[in-house]
Amino acid sequence: MRVVVTGAAGFLGSHLTDHLLALGHAVVGIDAFTPGTPRPQRQANLARALRHPSFTMLEADLCDADLGAAVSGADAIAHMAGEAGVRGSWGDRFAVYAMNNLLATQRVLEAAVSAGVRRVAYASSSAVYGVTANGPCGEDTAPRPVSPYGVSMLAGEGLLDAYAQHGLSTAAIRYSCVYGPRQRPGMAAERFITSALTGERVPLYGSDGRSRDLVYVDDAVRATAAILLRGPDGPVNVGSGESFTLGEILEAVTAAVGAAPAVDRRPALAGEPPRERLATERMRAIARFAPATDLAAGIAAQVAFVRGEEFAELPAGNAA
Repeated sequence: MRVVVTGAAGFLGSHLTDHLLALGHAVVGIDAFTPGTPRPQRQANLARALRHPSFTMLEADLCDADLGAAVSGADAIAHMAGEAGVRGSWGDRFAVYAMNNLLATQRVLEAAVSAGVRRVAYASSSAVYGVTANGPCGEDTAPRPVSPYGVSMLAGEGLLDAYAQHGLSTAAIRYSCVYGPRQRPGMAAERFITSALTGERVPLYGSDGRSRDLVYVDDAVRATAAILLRGPDGPVNVGSGESFTLGEILEAVTAAVGAAPAVDRRPALAGEPPRERLATERMRAIARFAPATDLAAGIAAQVAFVRGEEFAELPAGNAA
């Protein structure tokens, strides 16, 4: 198959590109190299793909580029590009989220319909659920986002439904917190690891008891590829199905580095729910595997990456 991956130089996009190439697919990568992640890091993310004969890279902004040629002849599009992060979505910067999460998505869908692309998978977020009860959120849980970021993700899902009227097959992938090598700056695991390695103080918002569903990037990418290539339409949660407290994450980082992160404790921020856990039965049925990487092994792999060491890919299921 010929697959277009937007945001191909980013954290998830670059891992997905590598995985699709390894499965034997041809990949066209699109990335605007926006300043959220330093350009050298994004270029390094693509190092493996750029050596592959079945990979083509296009530097372009989805909001204004002519996407017709890029998506022509594609069988599917993995729309991984977007503006991530809850904290930055408040205030005047919401205009960036509106551009990169709404306008960009609409233009990708418009190009897909015009070019006759069969399927689009969209990188959404568990932030669409907002504050929920203690039990796991399933895809049938009513979305009630509590941040502008979550609102922008849910609006993007609405665009998928609109363009499905033109015969486009679409899936919204609701990711939990994905971590691992190449994670973008500012994410919790990356900040804690850097702090433990350097002694630099970093903020920790909320109590150690706040919890998140964490899934290692290799597991997330294998599930993503399966959803893109063979999954049904509609929303699909991608997570581990487990909930880890901030205290447990700090302990895992301390064990992997041999030193504890230096954290400044601060009150929890608006828009960040106190707990998160996703129901993953639909993902497991589509991908035909369960996430295989435990927190200790995943954090150790990310520490090795941050240190600049070689790290072995961790064993996972064989989602195609």
